[in-house]
Amino acid sequence: MREVDDALEFMNEEYKARVAECERGQLEFERKQVDMKKMVAQFQQFITENDAKQRRAEIKAKVRLSDAWMTPRVSVPYAAAGQVCGWSVTPWA
Repeated sequence: MREVDDALEFMNEEYKARVAECERGQLEFERKQVDMKKMVAQFQQFITENDAKQRRAEIKAKVRLSDAWMTPRVSVPYAAAGQVCGWSVTPWA
């Protein structure tokens, strides 16, 4: 009878140790899950900020491009350049 009681007590202790290990594993899993959620939130914020920066840069580039097309250009007549069709020309002569 003593042997059966000892065996049963040993099995009970093993069971308690496995349950405690499972609880520790569960707590570790929950902690890692919280950390992962924080990392995902930070990454999502990074992506949102990057998208906003990209939109601002695209708008800025469009504005610069439209400004470049809207600014008047000074055209140099051929005579002012000194030649028309290969002939040397003086302007307003």
